[in-house]
Amino acid sequence: MGCGSSQNKGKTPAVGNTNPGKETITKLNEAETFPPKKPTDLENKKEEKIFPADENKRIRVLFLKDKIEKDRKDYKSDILVEEIVKAAEAYFINNWTREQIIVKCESKNLRELSKSKLVDVSYGKPMIRIEIEFLGLPIAHDIIKEFSKINFIAKPLLDIHEILIYDIKKAKMSVKPLNEETFINKIHLTSSYCNGGDYLFVSGGESDRQEEDSEKVLTNSFLEINLNGKLSLNSFENEQGLLNPRKSHSMIFVPNEFVFIVGGADCLCVEYFDIKSKKFVLHSELNEERIEPALSLIDNSYLYCFSGFSYSKTFERINLRTNLKKWDLIEVKLAPEISKFNKMFFAVSYYKNDSVIFLGGLSLDYENSKNNFAFNYKTDTLYLTEKEKEDFESSEKFFIPIQKLTGINIPNFYEKEIKLLVWNDNSLAKADFTI
Repeated sequence: MGCGSSQNKGKTPAVGNTNPGKETITKLNEAETFPPKKPTDLENKKEEKIFPADENKRIRVLFLKDKIEKDRKDYKSDILVEEIVKAAEAYFINNWTREQIIVKCESKNLRELSKSKLVDVSYGKPMIRIEIEFLGLPIAHDIIKEFSKINFIAKPLLDIHEILIYDIKKAKMSVKPLNEETFINKIHLTSSYCNGGDYLFVSGGESDRQEEDSEKVLTNSFLEINLNGKLSLNSFENEQGLLNPRKSHSMIFVPNEFVFIVGGADCLCVEYFDIKSKKFVLHSELNEERIEPALSLIDNSYLYCFSGFSYSKTFERINLRTNLKKWDLIEVKLAPEISKFNKMFFAVSYYKNDSVIFLGGLSLDYENSKNNFAFNYKTDTLYLTEKEKEDFESSEKFFIPIQKLTGINIPNFYEKEIKLLVWNDNSLAKADFTI
């Protein structure tokens, strides 16, 4: 059953198009590869040395010659450079999201520098610049900031074949029609959707059209619906659609170029849609089958996958900035007040104290059912919040962040009165709308 099957899980295939291996990497084009530098840096004469490092990142050590000619014999030593690179790597790993380390040499002896603690300094005339370029996906440096730029979020309404759209700036809810044939053929009860960049993305599902006594068919359709103005869409299916037909999966927009499609019934595969190239790329494999898991982007680097149907108690994470493409099962620690964790179909929003909070969903854990769970991603600890939980379900398992600790989500509803959920720091508010 290949990559798509949880019953035939094997090693993650080599996927993607970037793999430098251990060969020497040629001199990098600074303008294309690294963030632009201030003129004070570019005006200096410089030398550089490239280190392959590993398959996840490469390191460039750049030597600025300005006012340090007398130390030339020191800083040209490969041994010393390797020591500095090793120290820089150790510093970088402990500070997850730093993309650039600038080392200012206060000492004439580089051996002393390599043993000292590396510190960030403002742009000026550093003697040495160590830059680490990740070989994974070029995701945004500030994910919440990018999400906060959006103007619309939306939800497909299966019963009336229309798209419900919330205008964030105007605080107004409206519905717009979508081509009925497109809706019927490509948006199903077990399809998944997500919002990002003023687009609604919808994928997969089990076809509702079938002959009598025949089995339903998994689809690989994918819709990219522009919410700005009159609805327009790009439709992908068959050879141009999802690489793995799936249902009951989850999706998340990864600013600003990707939509990740994760898991589903009997499916371990993770793939993404490249918004610029309009292509689908196989990315990785989950360790466990996850039906409608909750997803969240953490520390501008990691994609987290929480639980799933059947009350899965496990979480997984993957660093999208590296080229390793391996999901790690997290050893979740339970805070003393929690005896067990049995929760599914919840949505995730950003929370205080290096945490995310689990909102809504279903739970069989009656002992802890009065309060929301939160997860500290620095310590991998699950704990109970002081906030009492609200009962709701949402097809999109991620609250779209419009500010640092404020997220919005359109839940599932079964009446004419439409609700918008707003999570703000430590409270969940409901805004009612009628169309």
